[in-house]
Amino acid sequence: MHEGTINTEKNEKIKLVSSAEDFIAIGISQRTMRLITLSGVQQRFIRLQGPIVFIPAYQNQLWIIHHSTRGF
Repeated sequence: MHEGTINTEKNEKIKLVSSAEDFIAIGISQRTMRLITLSGVQQRFIRLQGPIVFIPAYQNQLWIIHHSTRGF
């Protein structure tokens, strides 16, 4: 078993976490996502148009479900 920590900015909060065979996806409150390898290396930083709703993962696939805009 591997344990690790992730440092976030002051105004960021981790909202969702999903794991697949080769990566971990982390949804952050500021309409962003981080894809991290199982060894702890950040692979991608993704900005989204709206807030994240759900991030299911299966094998090596990730679905990102989010609102299309921020709203009123």
